[in-house]
Amino acid sequence: VKNPELARQFKDIVRRDESLFKGPIIQATPQYRIGKTIAELVKARGGFMCDIFVDIATKISMSLSVDRNLYVHQEVALKKVILGDQKKDGTYEKKNIVVLTGTGSGKTECFLYPIINYLFEEKANDPNSCISKGVRALIVYPMNALANDQLARLRVMLPQETGITFGRYTGQTPEKYEDARQKHVQLFGQDPQENEMISRDRIREQPPHILLTNFAMLEYLLMRPDDSVLFDGEAGRTWKYIVLDEAHVYSGATGAEIGYLIRRVKDRVCQNRPGVLQCIATSATMGSGDSKTINIQIAEAAKALFGELFDVESIVRPSIITQQELIANSQKHWGSGCVEFYELSTDLLDDVRS
Repeated sequence: VKNPELARQFKDIVRRDESLFKGPIIQATPQYRIGKTIAELVKARGGFMCDIFVDIATKISMSLSVDRNLYVHQEVALKKVILGDQKKDGTYEKKNIVVLTGTGSGKTECFLYPIINYLFEEKANDPNSCISKGVRALIVYPMNALANDQLARLRVMLPQETGITFGRYTGQTPEKYEDARQKHVQLFGQDPQENEMISRDRIREQPPHILLTNFAMLEYLLMRPDDSVLFDGEAGRTWKYIVLDEAHVYSGATGAEIGYLIRRVKDRVCQNRPGVLQCIATSATMGSGDSKTINIQIAEAAKALFGELFDVESIVRPSIITQQELIANSQKHWGSGCVEFYELSTDLLDDVRS
């Protein structure tokens, strides 16, 4: 406000009126309940994950962290997607899931580990110990920044020795490999990994196992004849997963548009047959999932997006997966802050709970 008198009045109002500005909010990062490690979940120990997961992770990809304890919600998500729920006849039915946990709670591992496990399983079952080309998982992000962040993680998590290929197909992806290679060298000072498809021509030539994109580019991929190799013919029969990250973005008219887009993808790769593809959505703000009523609402929203069923009848492990937090004991303190701060914080929490 340039007028001095109006500026003074504005400042006075802001100081007195709390309708525009509030005081600071202090939130403690929740401590999540700890589950088993990946090493404990492999089939050799009576689990459900591929036996070679540990061997590949320890010898090739140290960042997979097979000895680090998963959070309970991560363990539940992996079991739902990889193994499924046991039916009355004793068989297991794999599930579609919605992961509703907070920022920094490891939502990415909830869908990335099952995808990697599936590819390792395929590698273990092949007599030549290799994975055939073709998309296994489509991960759709609402913006390029999130896709780029995931790409950086995949470079570390999936060295070329794993045999798993990945690629980002967005408006930032160069058409020709040599142009993409030069750009990569300028940014990172080295040539790209052989298993990263960094250009559009390479993605068409060898459709990556894990394909990252955004919903706007996905629309183009479905329309352009040059990109049909990702969906049609032999390539279409390799698809296994569709993931929508930050699913809360897709509401209202945008949600209807994305729902139609996903159905077009499914029509191309599996003629919209239900249950062929496993669908996973993640969000930190889509809902709390603390009651069956909320679970049903979230399941219906996910069904509208994917055109697939999301089970909410399972009392023990519904397909709507939420975080399980540890409530801090008021007699104990954690972190590096002063004791008085934590005592005050826990006293306030106790007052709120009562």
